[in-house]
Amino acid sequence: MKNRELAEVLIKVLGIYALLQALPLFQYLALVVPSLLVKQNENLSYLIQAINFIPLLATIIVGFYLIKNGEILSKKLFRDESNELSNQTLIDKTELQTIIFSGIGLLILIMAIPKVIQSIVSIYLYSNETMAGEANRIFSKNWPNILASSLQIVIGLFVFFQAQSITNMWRSIQRMRYEKRE
Repeated sequence: MKNRELAEVLIKVLGIYALLQALPLFQYLALVVPSLLVKQNENLSYLIQAINFIPLLATIIVGFYLIKNGEILSKKLFRDESNELSNQTLIDKTELQTIIFSGIGLLILIMAIPKVIQSIVSIYLYSNETMAGEANRIFSKNWPNILASSLQIVIGLFVFFQAQSITNMWRSIQRMRYEKRE
């Protein structure tokens, strides 16, 4: 198996994992249907229900994107390899580390997306004029979580797209460590 093929498989498996992560978000459907049947301020009710589906949809979209575009993303991971290397069937430690780092980056990203979107949606819902105080209270109470989840997305993207650089840095650190011992 070539390095791009293994990376593609890992990306597609993580796409399936994202879809599985979305399954618990479907429990929201059990709450939505009965509340829509009750007569309320229909415009606001439908808006709230629609907005609360955003984390679910975002997770599903990311999952399908990873499954559909695994080959393209794997080519971005190994974009600077020559044709000789791409024909080789064995994967060395450096390539395996790159693939693993990219998988870790995607996993970090998949875990953070629903948290960030749900926090933003909550603040948006409470930001209308009648609930502005509630929005301020929610934001002041949850800004560390929003910041941490947003940072988690940035780190996940960085680790995924810079997996090869991280692997090279890791290998350099390992070499320096062994040179110090000698």
